[in-house]
Amino acid sequence: MSFSPAAPARRGEDFCLLAALRPHAYVKALSRGEAIVWLLSLSFLLHLFLAAVVPLTADEAYAVVVSRSHALSYYDHPPLAFAMARFMADLTGSESPFITRLPFVLMGTGSAILLFDITRRFYGTRAARWACAAFCFSPFFFSFAQGLIMPDGPLDFFLLLCFWLIQPVLFMNREHALSWPGAGMALGLAMMSKYHAVLFAAAALIALILTPQGRRQFARPGLWIGLALAFAGALPVVIWNATHDWASFSFQTARAYHHTPLLGHLNNFAAVLIGQAAYLMPVTWFVAQKRILAGLRGERDAPDFILAVLAIVPIAVFDLIALTGRHSLPHWTMSGFLFALPMLGHWRAQTVRTGHKQRLALAAGIVVSATLVLALQAQFDLTSRLPAPLHRDDLGWQNLPWSELHAAVPATGFVVTPDWVSAGQAGLALGEQRPIRVLGDAHQFRFMNQGLNQSGGTFVEAVMQGERPDLKELLKQYRLTGPMRRVPQDHAGHTAFDLVIAPVASR
Repeated sequence: MSFSPAAPARRGEDFCLLAALRPHAYVKALSRGEAIVWLLSLSFLLHLFLAAVVPLTADEAYAVVVSRSHALSYYDHPPLAFAMARFMADLTGSESPFITRLPFVLMGTGSAILLFDITRRFYGTRAARWACAAFCFSPFFFSFAQGLIMPDGPLDFFLLLCFWLIQPVLFMNREHALSWPGAGMALGLAMMSKYHAVLFAAAALIALILTPQGRRQFARPGLWIGLALAFAGALPVVIWNATHDWASFSFQTARAYHHTPLLGHLNNFAAVLIGQAAYLMPVTWFVAQKRILAGLRGERDAPDFILAVLAIVPIAVFDLIALTGRHSLPHWTMSGFLFALPMLGHWRAQTVRTGHKQRLALAAGIVVSATLVLALQAQFDLTSRLPAPLHRDDLGWQNLPWSELHAAVPATGFVVTPDWVSAGQAGLALGEQRPIRVLGDAHQFRFMNQGLNQSGGTFVEAVMQGERPDLKELLKQYRLTGPMRRVPQDHAGHTAFDLVIAPVASR
């Protein structure tokens, strides 16, 4: 069986989104109501709006603060996401959410465009619309991959770019001199984004070995040049780990296994599956897995087989880890589900023959409504008014008045916080001039040489109302040099939480 790109169903059906990115073609596509152009334009504007109005999350605040100390890599992830946020902050002199998130919004839109074109080449424009819609409207890809300062956005963009560059070589017998080197550099940048790129590289090699068109590539120098360039992207991570006692590798691999009773592992596995369904929407999650299994059973020189191999490896690996570890996160599998979306789009195009524009409009309406809810939550902290308190990690520090905190923390002293979450939030709120020390789980802060020659500082901890701070760890390393104050943080007419502030000195 030989593959040929999908033929358009009728004249004008084969819409090339990349060609429509030119200004004149873009305006024409909007004027004639091209659904995918409107969808992506709306999605892009929504993410710009959210980037401006939603405070940085705890993970984002941490990334912005620790990236002030430039490094080849970081305790949590490879360096690219941290470096992108820091580049924007250094370029503009601002650490505002909109500025630091902007490259992630642009990459998210770029990922949607690449996914559309990959799917169009295989299955036609109708399938590409559905695949792109699934990417834009799935909760995980809408948030993590299209606007937050997270490694998932750069990871998805560069994985899709890698596959987009090599797709013509494998399926259309069209090879450019830069096809394999370009794909290798894209994969290298993916490896600089998140460790999950290694699983994509393994899956890609498996797919090449198992397919006739793939095996032919091993006799060509392009593949080996691409691989060398790809693994060059991992060198900064390896060098950093080698000079920091392999801290990041140890941290990540330790999450793969934990001695827990069987019931605990089963509960963890069930939670991961439920989380996957929530992140993708249940129907999308279920159909994507059906299409992966169907692709693995199909012809080995068909697009479905390659996509299914690229999808199944990270999904299977992280599902197995969920059965052996604890506190596994459902979004770890999303780089696999990303490559199931073209097959999902193909299935959707075959099952939905009419009314696709109306359905896309309905999905867009749901996303707009959800966006408005997010914006209202960011500005008025609606959920804090509910009887059930938020988890402390969810507290949005940056939306609160900071006059009390700035007055309480001298410009020449350090700040002590209980953990890396509070350190990120306090560091973002207080600026670069105040060094930070962390009592407990410090993550990257443990490698930052901050204010070691300063003896006096201020302890800062966020606590829910009625909650008492635990000072045991603080008093092991520091002594109180003044009274402890509890400062309510009012937002939108109600108290969101309290800040406990106390002057301390090193023992």
